[in-house]
Amino acid sequence: VVALFKEAGKCIGTMPLVLFYPLWTLLSACICVGYFFALGLYLLSAGHEVIDTDNGDHISYEKSETLQYMTLYHLFGFYWSWEFTLAFQEAVLAGCAASWYFTRDKSELNYTVSHAVWRTIRFSMGSLLFGALIIAIIKMIRFLLHYFEEKVKKISENSDMVKFVMKCIDCCLWCCEKCMKFLNRNAYIEIAIYGKSFCRSAMNAFAILLRNALRV
Repeated sequence: VVALFKEAGKCIGTMPLVLFYPLWTLLSACICVGYFFALGLYLLSAGHEVIDTDNGDHISYEKSETLQYMTLYHLFGFYWSWEFTLAFQEAVLAGCAASWYFTRDKSELNYTVSHAVWRTIRFSMGSLLFGALIIAIIKMIRFLLHYFEEKVKKISENSDMVKFVMKCIDCCLWCCEKCMKFLNRNAYIEIAIYGKSFCRSAMNAFAILLRNALRV
């Protein structure tokens, strides 16, 4: 571990701009959140307007089935975009580290971050989108599970058994999401080094982790 930290320090010392790349990810994440938040407000205020005169002229909006599906579609788009933003950063940083590691003369490293960004955009966008899609699907299932849990609570009158089953399912999905994120991160490193597809990179990453299970 000490040797790895020493190598990481050398890598960052050679490419100090790597430390500033997360600021670009922060800006991208803010744009993503702002865009989907603005559209979410439009969706929340859509539908048939209902004025409750008995409650201080409170205004609510009745959503049709189409609007409900649009809201779910919008939420899934946010999950996918958010995970892709994080995946892009991981792939770019892995590409920078790979370029540094496989370059014998470190003085030849120029514009490493921009070159890694270009390689990622040109060769790895599909793999990153696919990896982000897997996490987005799991997140969407967890959201639907919470929504279903609230509906079931009203029907079952807060049954302890129903709560227990729902919590178990949610715990399993949470573990699955964490494991997939860990596997995806290692798959992105494989993609940055070898440029292979996501599935093959994920298989190779899983094989490496399995061979070094005790170290992991």
